[in-house]
Amino acid sequence: MKFLIVNTLIIALAVMIHYVILYRRSVLMPKLKVRAHSRVVIGDFGAIFAHIIEIWLFALSFYFMHHNNWGQLSGNYDGSLMASAYFSFTTFTTLGFGDIEPLGDLRYLTGIESLTGLVLITWSASFLFYEMQKYGVAIKREQTSQTDVARCSFYRVHPLLEPLLAIASYQLLGKRHHQQLLLQSR
Repeated sequence: MKFLIVNTLIIALAVMIHYVILYRRSVLMPKLKVRAHSRVVIGDFGAIFAHIIEIWLFALSFYFMHHNNWGQLSGNYDGSLMASAYFSFTTFTTLGFGDIEPLGDLRYLTGIESLTGLVLITWSASFLFYEMQKYGVAIKREQTSQTDVARCSFYRVHPLLEPLLAIASYQLLGKRHHQQLLLQSR
């Protein structure tokens, strides 16, 4: 039961850190006298900074729990704080090389860190996407008309790529437009 409470507190602290950093960033960004592109880059660094703090929170937890017999990290783990940080980075990002293995109760914290990392990274991505749209930096998709695709010299010049482009045009434009393109390109 004690381990469940500690895991819950660690997750709550990580989520609160993330929220506070993203909130402060959203309040401060409009006040900066920089171009919109620079605001997005600064926002990227803010999100990375938040993730690094959260990863170190988990690393400290792994280090403390390992040294107080709440579980064990085995394999390529020397008991140092840096080894705990390495394990935390690979777990938070769900990279998971597998060279360090959690045993005992630390397995639960490892799984929870992976899930928390996935959720917080997704939160950062959606937040940055929203900010990009707000500052007008989002890349606008250009609509490609059928005639633009048919006139594309790349389609005619590279016969080795013709089957790949034919499949792509069929998937994107549908069967009827695909047949029209084939007739126009010949």
